[in-house]
This record gives sequence, C-alpha cells and structure tokens, in this order.
Amino acid sequence: MNESHTSVFICATGLPFNAAARGLCDNCSSLAHFDTAKKEYLLKCGVLSRQVLDYYRSAWAPMADISILNGFWNECKLSHPECQSEAQEYMSSLYRDPALRFRVIDVVTDRVILAPLNCRYVALSYVWGSGSSRSRGLHRADFVELSTDGALSSDTYVQLDCSSLEPTISDAMQFVKLMGLRYLWIDQLCIVQDDPEELLYTMKAMNKIYGASAFTIIASGKDATSGLPGVNKSSRQMNPLIGSVDNITLFHALPDPATEWRHPLDTSTWNTRGWTYQELYFSQRQFIFAADRIYYNCRKLMKMETSPGNVLPPIKHSSQSLRDSESDPFNQYVTQIREYSGRSLTYPDDILNAFSGVMSDMSERHGIKPYHGIPLSPGGRGLEWMSERRLQRRSTFPSWSWAGWIGPVYYSTNFQSTLDGDDFYYHIRPVDENWGAASSDGILEFQAPHNHINLQDLESCNDSNIVLTNGLLYALNMDGESEWTTGSQECLLVTTYPEARTGGLIIVRKSSGSIYYRIGCVQEE
Repeated sequence: MNESHTSVFICATGLPFNAAARGLCDNCSSLAHFDTAKKEYLLKCGVLSRQVLDYYRSAWAPMADISILNGFWNECKLSHPECQSEAQEYMSSLYRDPALRFRVIDVVTDRVILAPLNCRYVALSYVWGSGSSRSRGLHRADFVELSTDGALSSDTYVQLDCSSLEPTISDAMQFVKLMGLRYLWIDQLCIVQDDPEELLYTMKAMNKIYGASAFTIIASGKDATSGLPGVNKSSRQMNPLIGSVDNITLFHALPDPATEWRHPLDTSTWNTRGWTYQELYFSQRQFIFAADRIYYNCRKLMKMETSPGNVLPPIKHSSQSLRDSESDPFNQYVTQIREYSGRSLTYPDDILNAFSGVMSDMSERHGIKPYHGIPLSPGGRGLEWMSERRLQRRSTFPSWSWAGWIGPVYYSTNFQSTLDGDDFYYHIRPVDENWGAASSDGILEFQAPHNHINLQDLESCNDSNIVLTNGLLYALNMDGESEWTTGSQECLLVTTYPEARTGGLIIVRKSSGSIYYRIGCVQEE
C-alpha cells in the first residue's frame, strides 16, 4: 500500500506530533519496526523530538538496551562515592566471617561454587510465590552435582529438583552475563535449604550479602515465574499501537516520568512482602524490572531506560534517609519496624527471620542487640510499641514483642519513654542467644513502679480512652481481641513514674503466679 498515511504520536503534554508520510505505518505496530531512514525522516521534518523517538524505541523494543543500563551503572561507579563506600565496608565484613558459607552461581560455567575471595557479584531480590518452597533449590545431597560444570544448564538440575529453573532465575543469570559479570547470588540456590544452622546464620548476614553486591536485580513480578521483562524477546509487555481511524494511526501517550516513576514498586507484590524489605534497604544499587521498562536506582538518583536523560529522586525507605542523616540509631530501628511489620509472609513465624539482616546491622553498627525484635537498650522504651489496629496473636513469640502480633505497629513520633530511668530494671529469662528464632519462652523479668487497674473499667470507655486512679485521661491502645479485654481482671499499668503521668504498658496476670501478658499500651491524652 502506498497511500498517504498520517501518524499521530501523543507525548506527555498531550500535544500530538502529526506527519503526512507515505507508507510510514504500513504493516508496522510500533516505531521499533521503522527502519532508520524513516525514523530520520520524521526527525528531519520536525515531527518527533529525539526524546520522543528514544522513548518509543526503548519502551516498545522487545529487548532491554544493555548499553544504556551499563551506562547508568558505570556513571554511578565513577561519580557516586556514597554508593560505593558502604558496599566496600560490607564486602570486607562478608569475607571476614569464617563461619559464613558464602556461595554464588558462576553464570559462565552454570554451576554453584564457593565464592572466590572479594568476587564482584550480583544479588537477586524476587518473590518466590506459592509454587516455590524451601523444598526447592540447593540441598546437602545436591551440592556436589550442582557444583559441576553445566549443572544448571543441563538435565542435572531437572533431575534433582523435578523441574527446570524458574524464569526469573534463568533470566537473572542471563542478565548478569549481558552486563559483563560472572557471579550471581540467589537465596534458593546459594543457601542449603535443608541445613537449619546454615539457613539461620545466612539469614543474619543478609545485610552484608545485599550490601556488598555490585547491584541487586529487583524482579517486581508477582512470583518467580514472571521472569525479567526485556531479557528475553517474548517477556516484555509491548502494546504501543492504540488503533487506526481514517488512516490516522494512534500510539500510546509518552508517560510523564515525574508522575509514573514509582509505579512498578508501589503497586507490585514485591513491595508487600516481608523478605524484600531488607533487600532494598541494604542494596546500594538496583536494576528494577517492570513490565515494560527497566529502572536504575541508587542512593543518589534514579533513571529510566525509556528516558535516560531524566534524573529522578531515588526510591528508598524513610529509615534509609534517617541512616544517611546519621539519626539516632533507636529512631532508625523503630522506623524500620513501622515500615516492615505490616508486610506479608507466607510463613508467619518468619517475622524475625526476614528481619534478621536489619537486627544484625543494628547490633554490629550500634551495639543495640534486639531480643525478639525489641531493642531493649537503652532503657525499656523499646517495649512501648503501639498497634495501628487490632492485631492477631502470633503465639510463637512473647506478647511483649511486636513480633508476637500479626499486623502493623509503630512508636510514637513524640516519643518520651515512661520506662527509662533508674527505677526500671529488666533482663530476659532464660537468656536466649538465638535471638532471631521463634520462641515464646522469652520471659521478660523487670521491676518498675506500677498502678493497679481493673479491666472492667475499660468496658465503659468505648475502647478508646480510660481514666485511671490518678485522675488523668489516657488514650487506650489494645493490641488485639482477647479474653483479657472484658470482665473484672486484675491488670497493671507499668511505668517508671508511680503517677503514670505519660503512659505505659498494660499487662494482665496470665495465670497463677507472677507471669503476666501484655494486652496494650496507654498514652496520656
């Protein structure tokens, strides 16, 4: 067909770029199919700006433009010392740990090996999904086979695992090769899944593993079957063509980077999962794979494959900004608890396992060693967390820890603990050195001034506030539904100050004897 055809390309401002050009859109569904001469003709006629053309070329190209992505990474390595210094610290710490059995995948020989000293590797952050479990991946009986050349590209892995490598994993291996690197760390294949000791120890080293990586691949798909769009020709969503009306071809609008840059993570399953929280927190650099484009994110900025000239603010957790500003370590940690506690887990008892890297980092950098997720130093202020809504009890952890409840929690922004001071004394019984493991035996022994109150009083205060014996009005924050919230039960309000002038913890006698159970927290109104 040689008839005159008009193409309309709509940019972010909504202004169309019109061209009368013979045959430009015949039998093509996107600009990716135009030959170079036709593209240059459009540019020469002033129909398209270079920015618009670059966008359409990369946004609807079936394969990622590796030269652009490598350019982002190389520029960061040369120009962003803040993205390099912590990575070097974590790398030194990683290889100083003789007990850590640190393995990587050699993507050249397709096998699992013990990591060479100071090797430059990439880490993968992804959602396993309901089809994956710890029965998959590396096991003690498999290591010899998977460490032989070609094990991950032959029938060896299929025989061991009864399935092929999941698309996200095989795509990550391919992307590492495309970026000119050799080693890749993936939890499923680099941690022995049936070795509880190795699992626990490696979980506590997640701060080092992700912090020391050359960059992290973030697969924002719903699970491990989603792959990395742009690594394989058939994996990227491409639908630039809206339709044709009276020989006018309409293409999708050019997105506005200022308003759409957070979309791939804000709405992704990846961003709701517990395990992925610390993987972003500790990674210095990330390549984020969305359905139709790839983002480069580091501590200083973010860029898009589809619009490489635009510089956007980086994606980071609020607690990362506190860390960068060298804020009080306690405030950093409780902010991390707020950001993390509402995330979902396939196995609820993983609540502290998936947070182990954060707890390790707090202990190693600041000397604050959390017990059952609670920073019990300094003072007792770590005990005064509050719930955003009624929570469900997680009985495998103590009631005094936020880990003992399912749901989001927070600490007051105007925090002034009522449990600090010489009158408050505590210790854990028994002393639990395995502080990341599920355990309901973490009995907190403490001595502190307290007020006796009667839970029957709560029934008449519509579950929102309470007047105590000192005559002050308090905001009542109950942790969850339980038999303790009704009836005439003896409970204590624990504070440093006998008059409880700022608030404190509500605890109730759990059974005969001296064992009590946390049921809520109050603050002075």
